[in-house]
Amino acid sequence: MIFLIWLYKKYLFFTQRLLLSLSIASLFDVMPYIIGPVKSKVGCQIQGYFMTYFDWVCLAWVCVITLNMFRLIKEDTSYESQERLFHLVVWFLPLIIAGVPFRYEDGYGRSGPWWYVSGFLSLSLSLSLACSLLLLLLFRVTS
Repeated sequence: MIFLIWLYKKYLFFTQRLLLSLSIASLFDVMPYIIGPVKSKVGCQIQGYFMTYFDWVCLAWVCVITLNMFRLIKEDTSYESQERLFHLVVWFLPLIIAGVPFRYEDGYGRSGPWWYVSGFLSLSLSLSLACSLLLLLLFRVTS
């Protein structure tokens, strides 16, 4: 997909650039699954961090694309003027969220190629809710 967007120069319009950003995030999101489980504890933690980070980035890009489509349909306008703000929020906010488990001893642990956060479910749900609220606030401010 990324190659086709580049080849046919389909990155000239805002919606196409949003899809390009989602495609790049998805490319990095699947890398740990392709690599498979790592043996060392540090490698496991790094892999868990990147899996969490790019999962959140993909989710955030899907939210941005969905809300942009909603605005295009409802108001016939776009969020193109806030594109830099979207990139800042979508690429930076998951850095913080994915880094929270490092605060705990063995925050990221072994579970095959997947990560888990030990004793961390309520905080994870709280972070999910906080991220959703921040994205909604961002769209409310930019409207």
